[in-house]
Amino acid sequence: MSVSASSTARESHASSADWRDIEGRLLTAVRMGTKDELMLVLRETLGDNLTSDRLRGLRVETLVNRIVQLGGAEELLELGGLSGADHDLIAAGAIRAVAEKDAAKAERLLAAMPAGASRQSAILALMETLATRSPKQGVALLIADKSMRKVDQQFFAEWAEKDPKAAAEAALATGKEYENYNLDSVVSTWVATDSAAALQWSLGLSGKE
Repeated sequence: MSVSASSTARESHASSADWRDIEGRLLTAVRMGTKDELMLVLRETLGDNLTSDRLRGLRVETLVNRIVQLGGAEELLELGGLSGADHDLIAAGAIRAVAEKDAAKAERLLAAMPAGASRQSAILALMETLATRSPKQGVALLIADKSMRKVDQQFFAEWAEKDPKAAAEAALATGKEYENYNLDSVVSTWVATDSAAALQWSLGLSGKE
């Protein structure tokens, strides 16, 4: 084996060992770590620029979910010293994790967030969660809070994946200013999964006009 090949093999082995060490520490922290210990591991994970974005994102999601389980949602949203992209990632993950268990609490946390990109990411995370878990609550929130209107198309498209007819009917009730493009989001999603049903519903709608 050449010197260069030998060196490459050692580097590959070291990299593999480092990867296993990182995974081991992360799993240990998630299983047994305190909230403060998990916060430290989260910061370390966010600072890891050698891991692929996909794997890094999965690690962050795992840590954020566990921290929320331990009651650390507020601390996550107030975490400082992060890049804008990382703050957006944490905010969305925290709100999504809270909304999975308690949508009303997620709404309260969201209401306390300052305007900006992180809040917008959190809004999208909340509405995507409501679209699959409690779409009627999502519609009520869209109507009550105009700041949610920036993600209503994504909300209706997500809902249409699960129940396109209900999503379409609800889109018609969002007001003349919004119903056309909300309905477009639903129908586009619906056509991709069941074009015949989408066409039949659309024909029925034409008959009502």
